[in-house]
Order: sequence, then C-alpha cells, then structure tokens
Amino acid sequence: MKQNDEFQKKALQEQQRKRSERATNAYQTRIRNLEKKQHLENSQFMRETIERKCNVLSGCEKSYRADQIIEALNRIISALNYSIKPELKDVELILEPIRLSKRKIILKDILYICFGLVGKCIPDLQLSDEDLKEYYNGASLAKVDQTKKKFITRSTVPELGGFVLFMLRQQDANIQ
Repeated sequence: MKQNDEFQKKALQEQQRKRSERATNAYQTRIRNLEKKQHLENSQFMRETIERKCNVLSGCEKSYRADQIIEALNRIISALNYSIKPELKDVELILEPIRLSKRKIILKDILYICFGLVGKCIPDLQLSDEDLKEYYNGASLAKVDQTKKKFITRSTVPELGGFVLFMLRQQDANIQ
C-alpha cells in the first residue's frame, strides 16, 4: 500500500509539473503577443510591414514607399491632435491602395475635427472608385449637398477618402 501511495504521489507531482509548464508557456506566449501589439504602434515595425506588403503588391510604386506613407500618417495625426487641417498631399498619400491600419478612423476624424461632420454626411453615390474620383473632381459643394447621404460607418475607404479630399479642396478654394 505504501508503494501505491508513493506511485500516486509521483504521478500527481508529474501532472502538476506538466500543468505548470503549460501555464508557463501560455504566459510567455501571451507576453510575446502583447509585445507584438505594442510594436504595431512603433513606426519601424509598421514601416517594415508596409514595405513587405508593397513588395508583394505589383501596383505599389517606389515613389510611395512605406516611409512616406508612415510619415504622412504621423503628420495627419499630429495635425488632428492640434485641430489643424492636414495637408492634401498627405491625405492623398494614405489613400494609396495598400493595406493600412487606422486609415478609416483617421478619415473619420478629419471629417469631424476639420469640418464638424458626423453621422449621415457622406454622399450615397454608388459609383466605382474611378467614377467617384471623376465625380468629386467636377462637383460643386451645392451639387454634393443635394445628394442623398449615408452614414460614415457604412462608407468604404474610397468613398470616405474621396469625400475628405473634396472637402479639403473646397476649403482651400474658399480660402484663396
């Protein structure tokens, strides 16, 4: 009987050791994942990620390298922090067809901070991306105001981006 108790004790200790190892490994994995998330905010990590994606995408030109996109993104965020209208060229740069986190949030923030627009304010045009560009290049503010509107959250990035560019151009035209 003594032998059986010792055997059970060793078996329980072995099970405890295995559970401890699994818990340690799970904790270390959680810490590594947390560090990765924190690195996501780091410009260097974002730059490397975008460079890798630019190399994969054939349409990404060298003039719009990851450095320029990240710098433009940082300039827009800084301008919005001070309630200043971002540069038109920076907004055009972040609208390049690559995967970029925070793009829709930043476009939404530009509409809110610079123009006071929230909710149902995006023209519901249901056009392709190219047709949207043509529409906004030839449209007047009165024409855009007369169109049916939809919510910002229901809009695509090209719709939001086109409208933000239109509003920035209109504001520049009114200033000059």
